[in-house]
Amino acid sequence: MNSLRHWLSLVVLLAVVAIGCQKELIENGTVSTPTIPITSPTTTTSINGRIIDEDNKPIAGATVMAGFTAAQTNINGEFVLNNVTVEAARAFVQVTKDGYFRTGRLFIAAENQRHFVEVQMLKRNALGTVSAANGGLLTHSSGASIVLPQGGFVHATTGAAYNGQVTVDFAWINPVGADLHRQMPGDLRGIDSTGREVGLTTFGMIGVELTGSGGEKLQIAPGRTATLTFPIPPAIQSVAPNAIDMWSFGDSAIIWKKEGRANRVGNNYVAQVSHFSFWNCDAPFQQAILKAKFVNQNGTPLRHYGVKLTRNSMGGYAYGYTDTSGVVRGIIPVNEALTLQLFGTVYCSAQVLHTQNVNPSNGNIDLGTITVNTPSLSNFTVSGSVVNCSNNPVTSGYVDIRYNNFQYVRAQVTNGTFTASFSTCSNTAAVNYYAVDGSNLQQSNVQNATLNAGATTLTSISACGVSVSQFINLTYTGASLGLSTPQDSIALYPLNAGQGASFMLQGTRIGQTPNSGTNFQLSFNATAIGAGTVLSSSLFSSQPPFQGNYTSQGSINITEFGTQPGSFIAGTFLVPLRDSSSNVTVAVNGTFRARRN
Repeated sequence: MNSLRHWLSLVVLLAVVAIGCQKELIENGTVSTPTIPITSPTTTTSINGRIIDEDNKPIAGATVMAGFTAAQTNINGEFVLNNVTVEAARAFVQVTKDGYFRTGRLFIAAENQRHFVEVQMLKRNALGTVSAANGGLLTHSSGASIVLPQGGFVHATTGAAYNGQVTVDFAWINPVGADLHRQMPGDLRGIDSTGREVGLTTFGMIGVELTGSGGEKLQIAPGRTATLTFPIPPAIQSVAPNAIDMWSFGDSAIIWKKEGRANRVGNNYVAQVSHFSFWNCDAPFQQAILKAKFVNQNGTPLRHYGVKLTRNSMGGYAYGYTDTSGVVRGIIPVNEALTLQLFGTVYCSAQVLHTQNVNPSNGNIDLGTITVNTPSLSNFTVSGSVVNCSNNPVTSGYVDIRYNNFQYVRAQVTNGTFTASFSTCSNTAAVNYYAVDGSNLQQSNVQNATLNAGATTLTSISACGVSVSQFINLTYTGASLGLSTPQDSIALYPLNAGQGASFMLQGTRIGQTPNSGTNFQLSFNATAIGAGTVLSSSLFSSQPPFQGNYTSQGSINITEFGTQPGSFIAGTFLVPLRDSSSNVTVAVNGTFRARRN
């Protein structure tokens, strides 16, 4: 049972990650005032990392900050922070970008090491709007919900009363989701009401941001509360207590803070909260430190290898990485039996190289030095040329190369040529790739190749023949609404739920004016051209005003079905959605085309 994941906060310490286009890494940029105050004791360390979105695609231009030092991510979502001063026990890497919730990663830092963090940012999708005078209920497709009070809002900066429309950006983090450890802010540590640091077992998180009609940030008025409902996933309903502590993670936080309690009502936790942004239902536990060092058969430290610790009594697990000396350290629950597994590097994470039991203890555990037979890491460099439909060099475009089934690197095309680098644990790598001509909005077919380690020059790629057009067009009750790239965000990615091949289509528009925007979601099953099955759909749009609830009804017909990542799926659909502002159910007709991830 994959329940109660990521209770362990392993140290993420790792050597420089060389994922394609190393010359584009953006290094240190100083700022005059630290966002997060640093307290003693401190340490000097370096940090590498990667910032991705909910579709596992890199986010370029995100601001990453640790201590007094800031950097921005490059085209592959990578950043470098060298020789930064951070609090040793609570080093915090803050990540911000317009249109996303503020987030970051908390970890234990070591002197003169190089750490690695990977953060998955959550989009600030508008769940709906309410009037400040009336408040109201808004429900997320997950079953999570928020009830906002009547006449209970103030400007966050001035504290002055606010009386206009309130837009609610909302995110639910699944406590048994595979991406929990990448999505949650901080880590699973908190400060309780006595000031003691404790470990946390999460039963769900919700992020909320409130904005006014002028784009100003809002908060709940003093003395007033909002009601949050957290759905309890089936996998952990049998172990979910009848009441649980609530923990908040505010705008300047680096660690969760205990604030209040939530009560279980059926298979939900319901809590009253007095402010936003993130709230977390957690059961605290007494924590200890686990330490282990891994070396290979030659005594060489295993750098940036994955370490997984499974909680034998519940099946929950945590994941982290060794540092540049092969050492991993992290928080564990005391007096519980654990299973430790060592995996390959971040490039070979499916390989299990070592497994052992960790016996229960009331204190810290040091497993000493563990010798493991390991394969060598192979480096690949891929280069080539890209031409357009006129057989001239592409002047503005990129090449996406996917390897190890899910990892990929993006290389910019400059004067018709590109170069990309990556590493794996095998001497060969099966890849698929495609090239995009940004000027003419064309791309190549998805192509496959098996590469040998070292340098490979691909034959010339013709970025021609496949339109890169992506859109979602909706019509309902005489109104029409269109989303299209590049001005809007459109994503299509696979899901694990349902029978056959399941997909989630999502379209998002961050409006040109405050509180104007759209968020549409449609999940469905499809395996080929023809009829598919609608799993769920939801819509929020301020132009024209519409707040649609979750539904599992409707029909869908697929007219184009690409079988590989990088190809396209298109179709038509009809879904009934209830407009929560008028309480009227309307038929929403739509067409779409999106590149599958």
